[in-house]
Amino acid sequence: MRDLGEHLAAAASQLNGVRRRWARDLESVEWDRAPGWRPVFVIVSYLLASPTVDPAQLVASLDKLLARLGNGRVTMLYTNSPKARPNRNFPAFEQAMRQVGFEMPADGIGRFLIERSSGDHIRQVRQAVFHRNRRNRLQLGGG
Repeated sequence: MRDLGEHLAAAASQLNGVRRRWARDLESVEWDRAPGWRPVFVIVSYLLASPTVDPAQLVASLDKLLARLGNGRVTMLYTNSPKARPNRNFPAFEQAMRQVGFEMPADGIGRFLIERSSGDHIRQVRQAVFHRNRRNRLQLGGG
């Protein structure tokens, strides 16, 4: 799981202006910039395979972090094992994502190539893409 996560993060880091953050949990992610309209790309790999992860709580924490980053559009890549058991919490995750304004334009099983010095490895993964357009809101007064 860590190899796949690192592979995805390293590929994203190749893009101009991309900053990546590794953190123990979403609440501890440090962000030193003011909120803005920048687009955000999030990779959520294999988190729902753990029976200890509450999908609704994960989405609530993610939504709080995204609010700290700003109101720009957000695209999330979800990856997991293609097996049913590791995805048992996916319906609750999808529902929670929709409740905070995300759509899911893609969902399915795909193949993923992991390049290793010992030889390439092709792995099947469950992939879903979630997207939320930028939030256009104006707050007047104190709240």
